[in-house]
Amino acid sequence: MKISMTLGIVLLTSLLQAGCKKDEPDRPKTKPPRPVSAVELSVQQPLSNLKVTGSIRSWKEQDIAFEVAGTVSLIVEGGTNLNGRWVEDGEIRITGDLLARIDPMSYKIRRETANANLAVARKKLKAARIQYEKVLPANIRSAEADRNRALAEHSRNQEAFERNAVSELEVIRTAAARDATAATVEETIAAREAQAAEIEALDANVKQSEEQLRAAQYDLDRCQVFAPFAGEVSRVFVEAGGFVQTGQAVAHLVMMDPIEIDIALSQEMADSISMNQSLLIRVPGEEDLFPGAVYEKATVIDSATRTLRISLITRNRRVIGSLDPDQQLDRHPRIRQHMFLMKVRHEDPDSPYFVEARRALRQEADGSYYVWADPRYTMGDPLPDPLVLTVKKYPVVPGNELVNFQGLYLFRVLDSTEDLPPNSLLPLDIPEGTVDGAQVIVARESWRLRPGQVVEVLLTDDPPPKGFYLPMNAILPASGDEGEIFIARENRAKKIRVALLNNVNELFRVEPIHAEDRDLLRVGAQVLLEPIHFLQNDDLIRIVDIVEQDL
Repeated sequence: MKISMTLGIVLLTSLLQAGCKKDEPDRPKTKPPRPVSAVELSVQQPLSNLKVTGSIRSWKEQDIAFEVAGTVSLIVEGGTNLNGRWVEDGEIRITGDLLARIDPMSYKIRRETANANLAVARKKLKAARIQYEKVLPANIRSAEADRNRALAEHSRNQEAFERNAVSELEVIRTAAARDATAATVEETIAAREAQAAEIEALDANVKQSEEQLRAAQYDLDRCQVFAPFAGEVSRVFVEAGGFVQTGQAVAHLVMMDPIEIDIALSQEMADSISMNQSLLIRVPGEEDLFPGAVYEKATVIDSATRTLRISLITRNRRVIGSLDPDQQLDRHPRIRQHMFLMKVRHEDPDSPYFVEARRALRQEADGSYYVWADPRYTMGDPLPDPLVLTVKKYPVVPGNELVNFQGLYLFRVLDSTEDLPPNSLLPLDIPEGTVDGAQVIVARESWRLRPGQVVEVLLTDDPPPKGFYLPMNAILPASGDEGEIFIARENRAKKIRVALLNNVNELFRVEPIHAEDRDLLRVGAQVLLEPIHFLQNDDLIRIVDIVEQDL
């Protein structure tokens, strides 16, 4: 009886619960966040498919040597930039810069000797011509007169002998005189002919002496060697005071502007590049692009890499640290070099100091001397680049001792430096009109492009514009040149309609169509990738991967 009542109660309870569940409304089921990948927006310029690595090399370089032997008296320092000499048809159109000089003394002596020999040869020729043109003709005329007189006398004596008026001995005497004077005539005529041959020999000797003088002058002129083209001295092989033989290289000159850039392309890519086509170049770490023109395509394909070498030519320029020399450096006159106030003998505490006599030492109107200095910087201090100096006049008393250093600097010993601190920085070539407390900049120029440097070359002269680029798997196609993308916003997918402006391979540059969406499409915004085809606007999302774009 108790068991039956218990089962009934359980049964009733179950029925009541079932009835209550049927009366409750259905609760909506919440979709879980959809896992997606995304890419972060940044302003890009997709160049990877257009970009190759280029290697810079010099357009022209050459070892510079003397055509004569001798002791080097002057040679420029390595790193010096020189203007080239231009000679056309033996005429010097542009003088160019001096690169090195040989002591010319022995060649001057040789030229003077050749000049003296030429003068002697010319005088001998002149004397021979006077002998031929005046003396010998007079001698011939005199001899002919003597011969004619002797002939007449002999004829008279012969007639007189036939009349027995003179002796036979007299006839023999006049006949001998006749024959002697005739021989004299022949001898003087032969002497004149011999003199003509002597004149020819002396004339040849004069020409030889002229050539010897010309050769001596040529050798003397070759005691100076000028830069054959504009460039930078990359190496110096001999110092002033060294002896060089004919043809021995003394320096290596490298043309720095224009400069050559080599790239290697596959045959297919090389065929798409034409001669004189303009390509764009960029130095790694810089944003600016500058043009270069294709001027040469190799004839033979490299058998190891199966690539073809293409050479570009581009202009180079000099920069000052991070500054372009063409930039205006307000209020700062520019100089190129400085030195420090140093002792003649470093280890001697009593040794005097010296300065550059032509470029640092200056003289006032009253005859006193001074130097410009910036004692804030001393020898051994790290110096900024570019270096801005605040210069001040310091009076000094120069001595008489001069020291020529390699023909490049002329140092003058100072008897007194007065208030100038030791090891102070002394700027060279301070311009006229500079006043105490003025600022000057030490402008150390260097070439922007150097042989051996690596650059990027774009195989186009019209690179794609910068902007927001997205792959196709981030874009839902719409009508025409429009599409739809999803932006992650507060864990939800926000749909934005965008214009497809241009594409680089599989990447499309996009911009929002509606102005209210511009704040959403910004740097750092997360654009959703696959599977976006299943997304709806405002769907919950969960980003599981941030994809890096290779542009």
